[in-house]
Amino acid sequence: MPSKHKGNKSAEKKTRKIELSYFHQDIKTKTIKQVRKNSGGGTRSMEVIKTTTMQQLLEKAKQLYFTDGESCRGMLTDFNVKLSDVNFCDVKDDATVESYYDRQKMRLLRFYFIASFKDEESEDESGNTCSQSETNKLPVRFLLKMTQVLTSHYTLLYPKVSQALGMI
Repeated sequence: MPSKHKGNKSAEKKTRKIELSYFHQDIKTKTIKQVRKNSGGGTRSMEVIKTTTMQQLLEKAKQLYFTDGESCRGMLTDFNVKLSDVNFCDVKDDATVESYYDRQKMRLLRFYFIASFKDEESEDESGNTCSQSETNKLPVRFLLKMTQVLTSHYTLLYPKVSQALGMI
């Protein structure tokens, strides 16, 4: 009668379990902070095929944490994103989940999706160039919304002045 527990059953599986966490890196202070679940982050547990590359995993993380290219912190296009291992070392794009299992010898792999605001100069609608540091790295949509809110409050508080300035 053959034994039921012959060989390593985990090695025969085509998939592996991993955890993926979202971190935000502040370029100015050089700090990395975890984004919690109530802020659009959190740790996600998933099962992936062993041959999944880190580039594919990065794309999956973008879809998870930036639904439709947007998160509560801003648009995906405003961020530099990367994937790192549990030691915060950048992963190689062509490496597979299986190769990390072989290297790390851990029961459950954890990867970190790290996003940081882009430092490059960007051009606003008026054609002026400004760096992200000049705008305190606030998303443009947030700045526009705040401008609208402040304008409406000003017109309520000072209607005569607002009318004279053509705001009403």
